[in-house]
Amino acid sequence: MGASELLTARQLKMTFGQTRALCSVDLSVQSNEILGLIGGNGAGKSTLLKILTGIYKPDQGEMTLDNIPTTLARPMRLLNIVWF
Repeated sequence: MGASELLTARQLKMTFGQTRALCSVDLSVQSNEILGLIGGNGAGKSTLLKILTGIYKPDQGEMTLDNIPTTLARPMRLLNIVWF
């Protein structure tokens, strides 16, 4: 049985004042996949994780969890998917 998309993010954008933290980020995580995120200081890693867990709301873009928009998902469910 093949893996299915568990979490998807499309065109995520986030700014803090004049500082662009994320610009057009696309991400897809399969149900049986472990994914790492690397990058330099200030690259937007923490911002992306905070958006994926529902702590921040992106300025633009959309996310789904099990094909359901994350605006309908409980934050604890998002935390369990992203962190564990």
